[in-house]
Amino acid sequence: MGESQLSHPFERMDIAPGIHLDCIRHQYAQDIFKLIDTNRQHLQPWLPWVDISLTVEDTQAFIERMDAAREKETVVCTVIFVENEIAGLVDLHAIDTTNKHASIGYWLGKQYEGLGIMTRAVEALIRYGFMKLQLERIEICVVPDNTRSRAIPERLGFTLEGTLRHYQRHNKNQYRDLMVYSLLSGEYAMKPNN
Repeated sequence: MGESQLSHPFERMDIAPGIHLDCIRHQYAQDIFKLIDTNRQHLQPWLPWVDISLTVEDTQAFIERMDAAREKETVVCTVIFVENEIAGLVDLHAIDTTNKHASIGYWLGKQYEGLGIMTRAVEALIRYGFMKLQLERIEICVVPDNTRSRAIPERLGFTLEGTLRHYQRHNKNQYRDLMVYSLLSGEYAMKPNN
């Protein structure tokens, strides 16, 4: 995989008053599952994994997979806390330390939308990816009709590169296009306040 870049393990990160990110942990499984379960109808149209997240044990198995991926240095998965309540998740995944790139994925409970929380959380992981992991490229892939999700890379200065047709399987016989946005380290460095 190349030389390790995760010599700076993720630690709690305060991103705004009352809002912080923390590495995903087994003790959060119950609360993460509860958030998924109460937001099932809200999340299901966009996220194919919602249909197979049916129990707390499914969430625990997901956390175990994240632990294994973290050991292999391919994922940094964080939980978003708002006033010490779990509001969603944001991660850097498919981390490639040889080619210096990764993808960001995210989801948020409906009650936390429209408050700028996810933009701040994604911005924090972008900073971590470029500054700590020394990545060259970060991408975000979004279902075209998910306008809220698309607004985040657009707001943060990503470039729309194109659309991957029928790239994501959703339900048994449905395939979704994904729009690919990217941000390069040089572009990030030129932004004010970075």
